[in-house]
Amino acid sequence: MLWVAHDSFQHSLGMNYLHSRGIIHRDVKAANILLNDRAEIKLADFGVSGYFGSVAMKKETVGTPLWMAPEVLRRNPAAQSSDIWSMGITVIEMGDGKPPNHDISVLRAMRLTIDPNTPPPTLQTASQFSPTFIDFVAQLLIKTPTKRPSAFHLLSHPFLFGILGDPKLRQQMLATLLLVRSGKVDEGMQLSPSPKLTHSGPKPGAKTQTPATVEPGTRSRTSSDPKVPVKPDAALASMSPEEASRKMGWVPARLVAPSGSPVGARRLSASSKEKDAVAPVGMRRGDDASSVSSAESDLSLPSVDSPKSPFILVNSGGAVNEGNAEINDALAKRKSASGAIMISGRTSLSSSNPKAKAAFSKRWDNVDPDSAAMDAWVYSFGMNARHQLALDYTDDELLPAPITFLENSPELFSVGGHHSLFLAKSGVLANGDNVHGQLGLGPTFNSAVSSPPQPLHFFEDRQIDALFCGLSHSFVLVNPNKLYAFGKNSSGQIGLDNPQSQCTPQLVRMPTRSNIVSVACGSEHTLICTADGKLYGMGSDELGQLGLGGLRNESGKRLHTKPMPISFLGDKFIDGVFANGDFSIVKTRDGQLYAFGDNSCGQLGLPLEVASFDRPQFLSAFANEPVVSVACGYSHTLVLTELEHLYSFGKNSSGQLGLGDVVDRSTPTLMFYFANKKVLEVACGTRHSLVLCDDGQVFAFGLNANGQLGLGNDHIQPTPQQVPAFINRPAVSIGCGANSSIV
Repeated sequence: MLWVAHDSFQHSLGMNYLHSRGIIHRDVKAANILLNDRAEIKLADFGVSGYFGSVAMKKETVGTPLWMAPEVLRRNPAAQSSDIWSMGITVIEMGDGKPPNHDISVLRAMRLTIDPNTPPPTLQTASQFSPTFIDFVAQLLIKTPTKRPSAFHLLSHPFLFGILGDPKLRQQMLATLLLVRSGKVDEGMQLSPSPKLTHSGPKPGAKTQTPATVEPGTRSRTSSDPKVPVKPDAALASMSPEEASRKMGWVPARLVAPSGSPVGARRLSASSKEKDAVAPVGMRRGDDASSVSSAESDLSLPSVDSPKSPFILVNSGGAVNEGNAEINDALAKRKSASGAIMISGRTSLSSSNPKAKAAFSKRWDNVDPDSAAMDAWVYSFGMNARHQLALDYTDDELLPAPITFLENSPELFSVGGHHSLFLAKSGVLANGDNVHGQLGLGPTFNSAVSSPPQPLHFFEDRQIDALFCGLSHSFVLVNPNKLYAFGKNSSGQIGLDNPQSQCTPQLVRMPTRSNIVSVACGSEHTLICTADGKLYGMGSDELGQLGLGGLRNESGKRLHTKPMPISFLGDKFIDGVFANGDFSIVKTRDGQLYAFGDNSCGQLGLPLEVASFDRPQFLSAFANEPVVSVACGYSHTLVLTELEHLYSFGKNSSGQLGLGDVVDRSTPTLMFYFANKKVLEVACGTRHSLVLCDDGQVFAFGLNANGQLGLGNDHIQPTPQQVPAFINRPAVSIGCGANSSIV
């Protein structure tokens, strides 16, 4: 059972590594899992693998029939959950010695798999296995794909965590693996739960084997009795798992580049190099595989000393790595998938990636990496077609680039859909898309975009309290208590009592004189929170995003061009407002949440049976766990609580919930990845998310087509990835545009 757990654990690590990069294997089975002479598990045969959501994945139905998931047999596109089903069949294959339904025709077996009334396959010899192992198999073989756990969550299943979390069993496994590697024990040896042997083996070069010293009631190991387990020496038994793994050079679930097949694994032949090659993961599509180091995807034995989080991985260099092999590469100063090496926070480029090298030259020429200005710079990355990154070029930026136009770090900044506002020592600066006048630069500025950032002379010599940006509209809060708006106003979202867009700042007239505390902007609506706990909304209310109960204007439309009081919250004291897309969430003074608007993807944390709510709805999930902060993406939400728990829910088509899969959630789901971290700030774009921790480290996940995660590639990342650029340069604040990021 320990060996099955060992294999399943490494298999889960490998699957998590692939799935977090948007890659689906599609042919998982025992024949494609290799074991070398060092007891290392290798995932192989990537001949039919592909990227999730690609055209080929949608059109092809491939795999080995007995291992294929029900949805794939129905000719639906494969997803990460399809690999999980195949892994379940493989685990049964290891337990029973044969896959289920091996003794009937393939067509009949396929029909049984597809039939919703036929129970999923089970272990034929279930009575011989523990309840936790049986449950582990059952979780893998849930017929509804959206209900299967991700590879990331499998790592915390009691079958894996329970066995590997037991120090004695863990040391026993590591010690035995070391003996296997040294040749002292046969690879097929069965482990004894409590070996009682002490060993005084032969000296190197000896021709005969000295029998082991035997305790009463046990057998001795001799050359004629090779299957009796032996106990390693005391020094080995006392070493920590990390020390033992480093001594062994053990790297489980390593994915190896075609040029470097591991010892003991299948090697490539001229006729099978495409079929049997293990694809290097983390490359940009089209990159030459020869430019990617085979060490890129190394993963090491997990440290499970902390029962709170079983996901922390420790690399062979001793640096902490939370499931991200690319960070190991950065910390070890090895080449990353983008062709870059992170050294003390600066990026230097190898010559293997000309595009990355050219971008590097633009960014770092004539810049002293150790200057004080470097530490004060704002960095931007992602989509740049509208100059939203405030750089001197319009190419998308896959790695964080310093905004050199800002002389030093701004006091405030706010990121809209494709534009940004900054408060620097010189005043308010605006940058990016200006099609609707959302930069507030006036009629004389006739450009549709602005770069470098331009000063808003309107606010010269005024005390600025806050900046707020929506999809295409903006607000500036000026002391004392004056709110100015500019930009798109087709739905009345800037509250000027007319539907005309404004390219110069205009004063918003509130129905009361209460001080404005905060503003939240959606696509075409705005919420305003005042110091007396009152809530106001303006703009489109077509999906209930203003929480006005379906109230219509004089023309019979659900559009409101001036601030309207939202009365359905009664005497609740509102001290926080959050919005994006077509939905809104507000927070009361005691940390309770109310949500309203579009719920088509579960972004309100409410049942999907109701597609939208036009009145505020209480989120009971946080009734006993007060909330500190909320971040809203276009159709997803992150919530941070006082207990330092981070939850996510809503649309997850690109992994923007950071849960290790691409399955939507309508129920707030705890993000275990951050269980041992203190999160300070969260930010959401259209389909990506950023998290800032108290040590200044930034984590990114979700859509990455334009490089908005800052990882040097353009692959989706369903699992949080540490952004290497900020490992040695701690961040202080984060922000997300639609498809861009600012740190």
